[in-house]
Amino acid sequence: MGCSLLIATLVSGALSFPTQEVLSSTLRICPPGFFRHRDMCFYLELEKLDYHTAALRCSLKGATMFSPTSSEQWYEVMAFTPISLFTWSGIVMEEDAGEPHFNKDGAIDAKRVNWLVKPFTASAEGWTPVSKCAAFYNAGSPLVSYVYFYPCSLLHNSICQKELV
Repeated sequence: MGCSLLIATLVSGALSFPTQEVLSSTLRICPPGFFRHRDMCFYLELEKLDYHTAALRCSLKGATMFSPTSSEQWYEVMAFTPISLFTWSGIVMEEDAGEPHFNKDGAIDAKRVNWLVKPFTASAEGWTPVSKCAAFYNAGSPLVSYVYFYPCSLLHNSICQKELV
């Protein structure tokens, strides 16, 4: 962007520089190890961890477990997960919650993801007082990939997210 903007201003006969507003929106970057997708940074943790350790690892990176703000973001980011493996989805459901949810305000309704059994009921999706954490299985296609509840003690990949810096 910088070269084409500079060339365009030189061709027009005047030398000018991008405004601070333009620079700040284009120069924001993700921390090392994170990848940028649209306006967020994501970290794919390939070490298999239990859910609570995965959440702690995200916190130590200044991030949170993945909490998509749109269905599009959910599908686009989950496409980066390893095929034929499980990844913690960021969805949990405590006994007193009544509904599955992501742990961050502004996230989509967790029932909008591709659950294994339709229509969604917690018990059909494997939820029990022991199986309260949902993992995403990447089958290689969004049409057959799914989310299902498992014990939080199982070891899976995970995804952290944080704002651009």
